[in-house]
Amino acid sequence: MEILLGFVFEMIAELVLSVIGEAIAEYGIYSFLKRTGKVGNRSLQAIWYVILGFALGAISVRLVPLMVFGTRTLPVIFFIVSPIIAGLGLCFANWIIKRGIDDEKFFQVSRFLYGALFALTFSVTRSIFG
Repeated sequence: MEILLGFVFEMIAELVLSVIGEAIAEYGIYSFLKRTGKVGNRSLQAIWYVILGFALGAISVRLVPLMVFGTRTLPVIFFIVSPIIAGLGLCFANWIIKRGIDDEKFFQVSRFLYGALFALTFSVTRSIFG
């Protein structure tokens, strides 16, 4: 029972780290690109999400050591589920930030893909350097 609870806690902690980092990245990238006037450049936004995913993943390895899963299937499931949840989290963060400014829809494919890309880079960085 303790082992199962430990696995669940590790997965939730990894997801929380990823979503918090992603919210910080979303606000930072949006603010930076808005100041430079390049908000519409999607390839530049994707590059920034990859860079910040790598940087925050490397920092998080130092703050919280790599979570160790007991079986081989849990990391695979986590690498599939984490980007999906992070993509939805980024859609939610974007919707909250822009709510009332524009008639913003909750789900945007571009935001979902940016969030998934960020979470994937974040998780891969933690796996490689942890």
